[in-house]
Amino acid sequence: RRHKSTLEAALFEHNLPVEVFHNLLSAFVDHLPTWHRYFRLRRKILGVEMLQPFDMWASLTGNPPSVGFEQAVAWICEGLAPLGEGYVETVRRGCLQERWVDVYPTKNKRSGAYSSGTYLTQPYILMNYHGTYDSVSTLAHEMGHSMHSYFSRGTQPYVYSNYDIFCAEVASTCNEIILQHYVLDRTEDPKKKLYLLCEFLEGIRGTVFRQTMFSEFEQRVHEMAEQNKPLTADSISAEYRKIMTKYYGPSYTHADLVD
Repeated sequence: RRHKSTLEAALFEHNLPVEVFHNLLSAFVDHLPTWHRYFRLRRKILGVEMLQPFDMWASLTGNPPSVGFEQAVAWICEGLAPLGEGYVETVRRGCLQERWVDVYPTKNKRSGAYSSGTYLTQPYILMNYHGTYDSVSTLAHEMGHSMHSYFSRGTQPYVYSNYDIFCAEVASTCNEIILQHYVLDRTEDPKKKLYLLCEFLEGIRGTVFRQTMFSEFEQRVHEMAEQNKPLTADSISAEYRKIMTKYYGPSYTHADLVD
């Protein structure tokens, strides 16, 4: 279709110049040494010679404190107060009165969490609340999506009510960060504060670090195809290994099970 690359073609419908993508990768890679420091600390705390892929998911702080669902809603509403009374009251109403949220795990319910709904309905959130801070953060995140949809559908005609994928995570991630600062500022117990800091770092790793890494990997595979290089299991795995090693740094050793 006369695009110069698959990257340009992919970004065309979102009206994004390729420079935005390249700047994201460049800016993130420039700050990888900060992440490598975090991984050195993780290796030291876990007491391992080198980090294996599964070590990235090991807890550094033991059992997390338990948080009930109503307490979670209270934290979220109090933390999101800077967004305005109307915003907060809608969040509280959606969580506690209008049943926007399918809260707890049940038999045959799928895992994970997401926000859904249509132009003519209220937002709906599926999640599996386990009483951890991660569950609280997930609720804040998905409520960000739901509130984004709620206000967009409430103020725009149908044809303009949807939002582009490029900004779809802004409201949800913003909610998480505001909540993080609120809870951390009110936590005095050193062990709980350490737990929260680890949760925040892992949240950033999942939301920004890994997604940027996956994007660079995807870009590299498309470039290989554009250069008529064969895409085999071995060549793709080798490229993934290079990118994983680059992002996770010298404290990390790659395992074949990841390829």
